[in-house]
Amino acid sequence: MSTSQHKRSGDPRPARVMVVDDSVVTRMVVRNAIERAEDLEIAAIAGSGISALKKLEQVRADVVVLDVEMPEMDGLETLVKIQRRYPRLPVVMFSGQTTHAASVTLEALFRGATDCVAKPAAVGTRAAALAYVERVLIPKLRELGATPVRPSASTEPFAREASTVRINARPLMDRP
Repeated sequence: MSTSQHKRSGDPRPARVMVVDDSVVTRMVVRNAIERAEDLEIAAIAGSGISALKKLEQVRADVVVLDVEMPEMDGLETLVKIQRRYPRLPVVMFSGQTTHAASVTLEALFRGATDCVAKPAAVGTRAAALAYVERVLIPKLRELGATPVRPSASTEPFAREASTVRINARPLMDRP
């Protein structure tokens, strides 16, 4: 069910956002901006791609904000794994690289990112960074959070397993 459908039906549940970034400061600024938006809420916060993939199995997120450069597993690799597991889950790449490296931006979009947003650069203060995130990132999260969401992580694997069971059982049923 989409966030806009929730609001039309009287259900005021906000869109749930997962934030994935190895920078504590960036996570804090994005979290503060999301918390100030009445129609968005934090689903989870992760400091790495590996952590994000584990958390996505446990929580329902309507949209993911994903950094490109992270330790252990970079954002592009994490993006591919998210798209394989949750193909309808919107992912916004949020990185300092998006303004300087068009090839990284294009690669992220090619791999399935819904959008790419540059992190605030040289804004000077935390308040200016927060204002930038509220002006540039939050509207995209609102828009993407209002699109139909993927099945929850808790039910999607069972649907996949049921499909596998039907496929594997078919040859046995066709035997004389």
